[in-house]
Amino acid sequence: MREGHGEATGLDPEVWDCVMMRHVLTHTGDAADRIVAHLAILLAPGGHLYLVDVDLDGFRATPRDPGIEAQFAAYADFHHALGNDVRMGPRLGAMMRAADLEVVEHRGYFQSIPAAMVATGGPLASARDAMIAAGRISAEDAEEWDRERRRFSAIPDAEVWSAIFIGIGRKPSE
Repeated sequence: MREGHGEATGLDPEVWDCVMMRHVLTHTGDAADRIVAHLAILLAPGGHLYLVDVDLDGFRATPRDPGIEAQFAAYADFHHALGNDVRMGPRLGAMMRAADLEVVEHRGYFQSIPAAMVATGGPLASARDAMIAAGRISAEDAEEWDRERRRFSAIPDAEVWSAIFIGIGRKPSE
């Protein structure tokens, strides 16, 4: 096992055929560009960097549900207050170009998340305690949110839609 950080992984440079980072950059504040630059250094010539991240402003609920949408907005506000870029996904291509990678693909799409999963897991449930500790919501708010998500999950065909972006960059061959 090796410990490292996104900007200094401790991995050997220029030897990896593929490096992947999924749903991390949104959580790294102002270090995101430096992390992508470091990941690009790890690649062997012709190697590929595969990034996946979100645009938190793109969350939608079907059927439309103001309570669920308010939770996702509060989650995005929480990340924004931490200095995180809640619209990381659309930036992936530019970040790879800035790291001297050829952008092979950069696209976005909506991913369907079943409401039952949102009721018991996902980013809202994962961030619950951190949002309470940061004073962004109260314990009572969190309990209400849990009830709202359970109510929403009981609606037939209810779904949450998340804006997901994929970026694939290639290190030029020498």
